[in-house]
Amino acid sequence: MESGSGSHGLPFLADLGPAAAAYADTVHGLMESPGAWTRVAAANAYWRITGDPEPAVPVLLAAVDPAWTGRPDLPTQEAVRRLGEIGAPASEAVPLLRAILATEERLSHSFESRRILDDEAYVRTLTDALERIGPGVDGPAAEVVALMPEPVAGRGGLLRRWWGPGEGRRESRSR
Repeated sequence: MESGSGSHGLPFLADLGPAAAAYADTVHGLMESPGAWTRVAAANAYWRITGDPEPAVPVLLAAVDPAWTGRPDLPTQEAVRRLGEIGAPASEAVPLLRAILATEERLSHSFESRRILDDEAYVRTLTDALERIGPGVDGPAAEVVALMPEPVAGRGGLLRRWWGPGEGRRESRSR
């Protein structure tokens, strides 16, 4: 932390929690870093070290971009996950998270082959955060969760569940 490359150590300090209290001021300073990933990691570490969500929540909220396209260079999904871990003290995030969840198309990143899977993962992250922040999810979150397919163990993934047993790639090759 003292060498200036502290951002790499933030996850470890977060894991140490209160045992890393000597670094709380340094971590707090990193919440103003120019790098979005560093700010999110610092906010998480600060909250886990001090137990004080007040300075961390605004930093995490600022990283939750409602227009996020799914690009991995921005920590939007990580910020949502961390807000969920904070729980009730992050209640000011609820309207934003619900608004994102209610949008018809959340991710538009160019990785077409993964877009649906990435969107499902993002929906799960948003829904989990809303459930952890407040008891019971109502409104748009509940509607989206009700529409999501339940994972089926041993069925070979999302497309195989849609095609059903014995259909899909094997049969399409023989046509």
